[in-house]
Amino acid sequence: VQGLGYYRRFDFMLQAAQKLVSGSLRGKILWPISYDEWLKLPGIGPYTASAIASITLKEKVCAVDGNVERVFSRLFKIKRSISDKEFKNAVKEKTALFIDDKEPGDYNQAIMELGQFICLPQNPQCGVCPVKSFCAAYKDKEVLSYPSVKEKQEKQNIYLQVSIPVKGKKIGLIHRDKQSFFLKDTLGFPFSVSKRKKSADFIHYITKYKIHVQVSFEPGHKLDVQEKISWNERDKIEKTLVSSLDKKAFEIFLNQEG
Repeated sequence: VQGLGYYRRFDFMLQAAQKLVSGSLRGKILWPISYDEWLKLPGIGPYTASAIASITLKEKVCAVDGNVERVFSRLFKIKRSISDKEFKNAVKEKTALFIDDKEPGDYNQAIMELGQFICLPQNPQCGVCPVKSFCAAYKDKEVLSYPSVKEKQEKQNIYLQVSIPVKGKKIGLIHRDKQSFFLKDTLGFPFSVSKRKKSADFIHYITKYKIHVQVSFEPGHKLDVQEKISWNERDKIEKTLVSSLDKKAFEIFLNQEG
């Protein structure tokens, strides 16, 4: 799960499970019975809630992922040049026109698979597409123009000072809380964030941020977070760290140690 952000997803899964169990009746879990109820669980967004509700509950809700957006963008020549929110709303309005009353789950899965296997981003298989006869983009020979590619967002520079606590042969870690700027609710090294330019030992990327990381090694008693530090044997640190950023910082520490 390293570097993929999955530890955050696992945290949501745990929270969702705890919420389901806490609402159980006589040991029996009361599962959500609608799109709206699924949406209330941690980590469940509109797409996941729609997919679950339509497939398992036969609720008439459209599940819109990237594949579905691409299919309907081409069918009706909906440009992504409009705002992202308007684009998604326009696609959702069109999908709702065709959703099946009795088997909404089958409809959603069919459109998703159409996008996954036929209406591909770069090499669409238009020759075998079952809906090409009323595809506006195909008719006008503009399939590859839809949806237009999102403009790449320029990365925001952030400067991070990572401090590795050292006490004899032990290394200190802290548990970052949910208010941490990065890597919320994870075990790792203390850090401070700045927008002021600094030299960096390495560059790391998280979502829209380009992070310039400077690593230092500090005696634990000199750190403001000393009361939060848990001390660990050095040979266990690498297996304990979750974030690839922390692992890179620890690798620098090991290299400088010799």
